[in-house]
Amino acid sequence: MLLYHYTSHVFLPLIQKEGLSLGTVLINLRDRMNAVWLTHDPTAADHGLAPDPEKCDELSRKRGRQVRMTNKLAVRISVKIPPNDQRRLVYWPKWAKSRLDPAFYDVLAKTGGNMENTWWLYWGVTPPAWFIAIDELEPPIENDLKVQEALANGTARCIDVPGIW
Repeated sequence: MLLYHYTSHVFLPLIQKEGLSLGTVLINLRDRMNAVWLTHDPTAADHGLAPDPEKCDELSRKRGRQVRMTNKLAVRISVKIPPNDQRRLVYWPKWAKSRLDPAFYDVLAKTGGNMENTWWLYWGVTPPAWFIAIDELEPPIENDLKVQEALANGTARCIDVPGIW
C-alpha cells in the first residue's frame, strides 16, 4: 500500500538514516501512544501540519523562552508498506473510534483539518528501504535552519512540534 508521511527538513537526515519510528498518538489529554502517522492524501493540505506563528508566540510567552515550530509540510516521503507487514497498519478512524471518547476524537479531527478519513497509523518502524520517493515540497524556513543549527551545536533544549515527526 502506498502512503505518505510529511515532515520538516530538520528531521529528514535522521529519518533517512533510521526510518520513521516516532509519532504521538493522543488517547486522551493524559495518555499517549507511539506510532508512525501516514496518510493516503498526496497533498497534505489542511492536515493541521503548517507552522502556526500565533501558536509559537503563545507558547513562547507561556514558557518564557523562544519556541520554534518546523514546517512539517516541507518534505513528503512516499512509503510502500509491504503486503506481508500490513497487519501493523491500521486505519485511524476505525481504530480511534473504538478507543477514544467521541468528543476527543472530534477535537483531534478538527485540529487535523477534518482530514481524519485519510489517516493511517503504522505500529512499528518503517525502514528507509520502504521509501520510494522523498520530495522537497518547500525549501527550509528560517525556523528549520535555526533548529538545525541548535541541534548541530548542542544548544537545542526542546523541539516544539505537534506529533514530533
